[in-house]
Amino acid sequence: MGSREIKGESVISRKGKVIAMKQNKLFKKLWVFMIVLSFLATQFATVPAAAKTNKETISLNKSVYTLKKGKTVKLKAELNKAAKRKGVKWSSSNHKVATVSKNGKVTAKRKGKAAITATVKGTSVKARCKITVGTPVSKVTLNRKSLALKTGQSFSLKTSISPKKASVKKVNYKSSNKRVASVSKKGVIQAVSAGTVKITATAADGSGKRAVCTVKVEEPETANETTKPEETNKPEETAKPQGGKLLVAYFSWSGTSERIAKNIITQTGADSFRIERETPYSDDYNTVAYGEAKDEADSNARPPLKNPLESVAAYDKIVLCYPIWWHTAPMTVGTFLETYDLTGKTIYPISQSASMDVSQYNQSVEFIKECAKGAVVDGGLFTKDNAVIQSYVAETVLSVKQPAEQNPSSVSHIVSYADVPLLSLNIILQGTHMGTSGAYLTFA
Repeated sequence: MGSREIKGESVISRKGKVIAMKQNKLFKKLWVFMIVLSFLATQFATVPAAAKTNKETISLNKSVYTLKKGKTVKLKAELNKAAKRKGVKWSSSNHKVATVSKNGKVTAKRKGKAAITATVKGTSVKARCKITVGTPVSKVTLNRKSLALKTGQSFSLKTSISPKKASVKKVNYKSSNKRVASVSKKGVIQAVSAGTVKITATAADGSGKRAVCTVKVEEPETANETTKPEETNKPEETAKPQGGKLLVAYFSWSGTSERIAKNIITQTGADSFRIERETPYSDDYNTVAYGEAKDEADSNARPPLKNPLESVAAYDKIVLCYPIWWHTAPMTVGTFLETYDLTGKTIYPISQSASMDVSQYNQSVEFIKECAKGAVVDGGLFTKDNAVIQSYVAETVLSVKQPAEQNPSSVSHIVSYADVPLLSLNIILQGTHMGTSGAYLTFA
C-alpha cells in the first residue's frame, strides 16, 4: 500500500500528506488576505474624518463696522490649518465706498455701504464684513442705570444714541442671565426669578459702544399672618412733620424756572434739587430746541440724571418747577419722576412758557401723572407771576390738608404777563383755557 505516517491518532498516507500541505498553504493565504482586507477597511473608514478635518474654515474679527470717510480699519481673518496653507483673497463689493488691501486694511472713500469679503484661495469658503461709511456711534445711554422689579413685572428701557446723526441708530439688547430677567429686541425687560442681572444695550454699528442697566429682581412680598391688614400697604415714608416735609425740584435751561424755584425755597425753607441731564444740553438755543429737546420728545426718551438723589422717602410734598418743551414737560423731568417711588406723595406742578398755551400745560400735567405712579398730582399753576405763585404756595402747598387729585382742565390756571395784564384778566373772567398758538418754545 505504500508507506504511512502516524500522527497522533490520525494516519495519513503520503498522498494525504501532500494534500494536507496544500490545505495549510491555502489557509495561510486566506489568513493574509483577511489581514490585508481588515487594514484596508480601517483606512477607508478614516477617510471621511480626515477629509472633514482638512476642510477649510474662515471667519473675521468684525461682521459689521462703521467708520468716517478717510478712516481705516484692519480686518483680521481667522483660519484653520487647511485654510492657512492656501491663503486669503480680499475683495470689496463697492470700491467707490470702501477699498481693501491684500492684508485686509479697509479704507473709507465716501458715504455709503460696501461688503468686504475674505475668501480662502481656490475655494468658495468665505466670510464677510458689512462696512458703513458715515458717522459712528460715540455713546449709548439708557434711561435707567439700575432697576428693581418684582417677578412677573416688566420695564421698557429707552436708549439714546450719540451723536444724533449717527449712521446706524439700532442697538442690540442682551441679558447676562435669562433665568433672572429676559429682554426683548425692543428693550422690554421681563423679570423671571429672584436675582441680579445686567442688561446690556450695544450699538449695532460695530463701534462697541454700550450701556448697562443692573436689574435686581425680587419675589413679591407676601403678607405676614400676624400683620394687621391696614399695615400691609404702609408707605415707606416717615410720619409727616408739620403737614409734610417739602422738596422743591426744578428743571431750568435759561434760568426762569430756577428763579421761580428759588423764590419758593426762600418762602418755605424747603430742600431743593436741580434736575439735570447727565450729558448737559447745548448752550445754543437752536441746537436744544430743534435738536436735543425735539428728539427726546419724539422718542419719549428718559435721559439719565446727573447726581440723582438717593431717595425722596423723607418728603411728602414735591413742588415741581419746569418749562414747556414741545407741548409738555421736558423728558428729563420724566426721568426724575420715574426714578423714585412716589406712592402717596403730592406733587404741585408750576410751569410757564413763551406762548402760555394752557393746553400744553394740561398735557404736561398728564405726563407727570403717567410718570409719577401712585402720587397725587395737584392742578398746579401755569404762570410767571411771583405774587400769584407765593399765594398758591402759602394757601395750597403749605396747607395741612391733603388736596384731592384734580383734572387740570377744570382748574383755574392763572396766566400772567406783567406787560399785558388784560390778557390774564380776560382768561380768568371767561373761565377758559385759550392760549396763544404755541409756536414758541420757552427753554427756561
